[in-house]
Amino acid sequence: MKFDSPLIPGRLTKRYKRFLADIVLEDGREITAHTPNTGAMTGCADPGVAVWVRFIDRPNRKYPFSWEISSTPDGTKIGIHTGWANRLVEESVAAGVVGELEEFEFVRREPAFPDLSDQELSFPSLVQAPLKGVSSRLDLLFRHKLTDLDCYVEVKNVTALGHLDSHLPRTAIFPDAVTARGQKHLRNLISLAQSGRKAMMVFCVQREDVDIVSPADEIDPEYGRLLRIAADSGVDLLALGARVSVEEISLNRRLELAL
Repeated sequence: MKFDSPLIPGRLTKRYKRFLADIVLEDGREITAHTPNTGAMTGCADPGVAVWVRFIDRPNRKYPFSWEISSTPDGTKIGIHTGWANRLVEESVAAGVVGELEEFEFVRREPAFPDLSDQELSFPSLVQAPLKGVSSRLDLLFRHKLTDLDCYVEVKNVTALGHLDSHLPRTAIFPDAVTARGQKHLRNLISLAQSGRKAMMVFCVQREDVDIVSPADEIDPEYGRLLRIAADSGVDLLALGARVSVEEISLNRRLELAL
């Protein structure tokens, strides 16, 4: 995914109200930028960090600058825009990075959760089934080119680091805050897998300095529990690492997923 206009460097002053950030640009201008990330942004939003923003020339846009990239103290760039994650996964499938979907073609974004009300599902203990009749959507839908088998894909953008022990592989963690929504998505994927459909969770890691992705059990133990149940229930779990620059971001490698 190439940015459609050059990114502008600056320094973060503060992030606030979840969607706003005050930034001093390299030329001295002080701006308020939209923050396209609702998470805690642990390690990405410390005052003073180097950031890059994109100017979006739309007359009705209240905040014309969008915060796109943060940098760690050692210079590692992190893509913080969660809205790009789905597109990055689509592109990685088309580029052959996801072998599991080699024989599938992209159908659409935000597919509706299928009606499973006529099926008897045997849920693992302590897993609550999605409520019947409640509208829900996942991120991406792919379809097998020959058999018409559908594959429902949920994508999570990952930016936070776990332990920082220099003697151990660097590990990205998800989530960086308790996520009831993420727990619901896992329950949905489990029910899809148990109904005979293909279901997949993809962790989109928008940073280059990690080798492993792991559930953040100390932050959201319920998410970690459900993720392990999903793995045991037949949900495909993948972690993809990105190459991040101020010109483009792409998912180019598989990462180890440590459960």
